[in-house]
Amino acid sequence: MRWKFAGTRPVLAGVTPTASGLVFTADLGGNLYAFWSDDGRVLWRQDVGQSIGGGVVSYLAGGKQRIGVAVGMRSPIWPGGSAASRIVVFGLRQ
Repeated sequence: MRWKFAGTRPVLAGVTPTASGLVFTADLGGNLYAFWSDDGRVLWRQDVGQSIGGGVVSYLAGGKQRIGVAVGMRSPIWPGGSAASRIVVFGLRQ
């Protein structure tokens, strides 16, 4: 094991490694994270305003890397569950 991450909320989202050495995941508090794969250092955190409990995808579009995540997990047991979901896409700078 190289490193661990102790989030302030449960991390149920998929963990998505990329060829660029970045690793993405998210928590139920609505935070999307980017880490360096080598040491687990948090490079970036973005609050998307709704819980995240599903997958995080990385893909190439127009020659640029994108990160997509489904937000607004609907759950009868998790506080803050939402009535509507959405897809949020981020573009990475090269």
